Amino acid sequence: MFAPEFDYHKANSVAEAIQLLGASDEAKLITGGHSLIPLLKLRLARPTALIDISGIADLKRITVNNGIVRIGALATHWDIASSRDVEHACSMLTEVAGGIGDPQVRNRGTIGGNVVHADPASDGPLS
Repeated sequence: MFAPEFDYHKANSVAEAIQLLGASDEAKLITGGHSLIPLLKLRLARPTALIDISGIADLKRITVNNGIVRIGALATHWDIASSRDVEHACSMLTEVAGGIGDPQVRNRGTIGGNVVHADPASDGPLS
């Protein structure tokens, strides 16, 4: 089955993504699309617009300052699993991220995608 028609926008900043989201009641954010693409093909999701946020570098950052770990929504499970800073601050996070799915899911799946999709099957073992 084919996905329904929708407008496609590539946001270059968080501000632009917010503006595009505000312009449509039925817009959805997308980066890799692991969860959203199958829903589109089955027509279980019918957004009027897809807003691609995959190029927003600020959302890919992982920082650790004074023991506080901040993980951007576009950080992949592999990014988290392989981060020495995260491992030193909270080794449990790197262990959990390294055990999610298979290599394809770890390399392409994002922490933000898991949260937004809200599928219990996508939760890490500590959820």
